[in-house]
Amino acid sequence: MQVRPIQWGREKVGRMALVLLIAGSFAGGLLFGLLAGGVLVFSRRTRRRALAFALAGEIAGILRLIEIDGWEARLRKAARGRRSELSGSKAFMFSIPRAAIFEANASTLDLLGCSTAREVAQFHALLGGLGGNVTDAGRANSALVQLGEALSLGDHILRDLKLMLRRGRFRRA
Repeated sequence: MQVRPIQWGREKVGRMALVLLIAGSFAGGLLFGLLAGGVLVFSRRTRRRALAFALAGEIAGILRLIEIDGWEARLRKAARGRRSELSGSKAFMFSIPRAAIFEANASTLDLLGCSTAREVAQFHALLGGLGGNVTDAGRANSALVQLGEALSLGDHILRDLKLMLRRGRFRRA
C-alpha cells in the first residue's frame, strides 16, 4: 500500500495560512497584553508606594518644623496676651514650609484613594491658611484652632499611610 501525500490546492493552503496568521496574532496579542498589563499594574503600584512614602516624609517634616519652631506655644501665649502686647515687635509671622511634594503630585493623589487624597489636600489647605501676621488675640485664637486641626489631621494621615505601607495594601482608586 502506497501512501499518497495530501494535495491541497492553492486556495486551501492560503486559507489555512490566513487562519494560522490570525490565530498567531491573537495569541501573541493576548500574551503581550497580559505582560503589558502586568507591567502597568506594577508601575501603578510602584508610583503609589513612592507617593505615599514621599507625602509621609513631607508631612512628618512639616509637623517636626512646627514643633521645633514652637508655633503652638507662641499662639497660646499670643491668645492670652493683650492687644498692646502683640503690636509692633511682639507680633509674629508664620513662615509656612513649602509643600513641594504635594504641589508637584496634586494631580496624582487619587493613587492613594479618595479619603486619603482628601485628607492630604485638607491638611495642606489648613496650613496654607495659617500664613500671615498674628497681631491680636482673636486672630491668635482662630490660628490656634486651625493649627490644632492641622496637627491632628497630619497625625491621622501619617497613621493611615504607615498602615498602608506596612501591609502593602492600597485602596483602589
